[in-house]
Amino acid sequence: MNTSDLRPALLAYLASGVTPTQGAAADRVGCSERSARRHLRAMEHDGMVAVVPDAAGITRYRLKPEHRPLSTAVDLPEREVEALTVAILAARDLLAPTPFASPLAQAQQRLERAWLAEAFTFEPQDEAARWRFDGSSGPPPFDPGCFGALLKAVRNTRPVEVAYYTASRAALSEGRRLHPLGFLVRSGTWCLVAYAPGVGTYRDFVLAGFRDVALVEGETFQPPGDFDLATYGRDRFGALAGDTVHEVRLRVSAEAAPYFERKTYSATQLVEAEHADGSLTVSFEVEGLPSVVSFVCAWGPKVRVLAPPELVEEVAAAHRAAAAQYGEGQDG
Repeated sequence: MNTSDLRPALLAYLASGVTPTQGAAADRVGCSERSARRHLRAMEHDGMVAVVPDAAGITRYRLKPEHRPLSTAVDLPEREVEALTVAILAARDLLAPTPFASPLAQAQQRLERAWLAEAFTFEPQDEAARWRFDGSSGPPPFDPGCFGALLKAVRNTRPVEVAYYTASRAALSEGRRLHPLGFLVRSGTWCLVAYAPGVGTYRDFVLAGFRDVALVEGETFQPPGDFDLATYGRDRFGALAGDTVHEVRLRVSAEAAPYFERKTYSATQLVEAEHADGSLTVSFEVEGLPSVVSFVCAWGPKVRVLAPPELVEEVAAAHRAAAAQYGEGQDG
């Protein structure tokens, strides 16, 4: 058997529910015991296979349930294959910090191999050279164990106790109980949305901040009847939420106006007025102002804050600090 076909053959054999020795696996797929051992150990390293010594102490291998192949063969028209190919490319950067990154890459390779025999007006395996989805601003990878525990908690409504590092305060809190409700991804930052019983509010927690997550044994929680993740995330301007809703009003110059006319920077964005000089008055509602400060400053003099007053001052202070970097007498 071709070496490249051994792993799929071993996977199919293990998927039948057997727990073979290396020798039995080698006999079944028609390869040397050395080759079977190498592939089985690689699959163990990848978390697909568990080693299960039998009563006599002989090493056997069992496929983990989450890696059992599914019967998912479907007939897809070319347009759907094309859309799925581009969707996978787009998802690679988004999922890069998560444990989903490796399985996605493997799925992409399997799909491309399956499609090699098909005649398309494009080549799926060549599409990566034609698309660029920039994930360079994304977060560093977060702990896969913490992510897996949080995902299980969300899916099974299990409370968790966590150790969480808050970067803004440089503080680690331990033993904090949360009711995980879902995940929110904004501006490349992955967050957990959870109800915090200790303070009685919903909060966003950056996944990179979790240092430890333990599911509370024997307990579940009832998700709040009035909570909807889509509605909760609708008014988020940036990745994190605050405790207060602010109405932000901006005066947008004529030069920047076309961007605000054709792009929605917030789900609540509203063009309140169009002025004779081509400028706009734009408003939206947000929870938390820090991300708005960065957003406004990025526009320089093209966008001016009208309200709220605290945002006016924060943006002005940021501009003054930036201008001071270029004042007379500064070192080159």
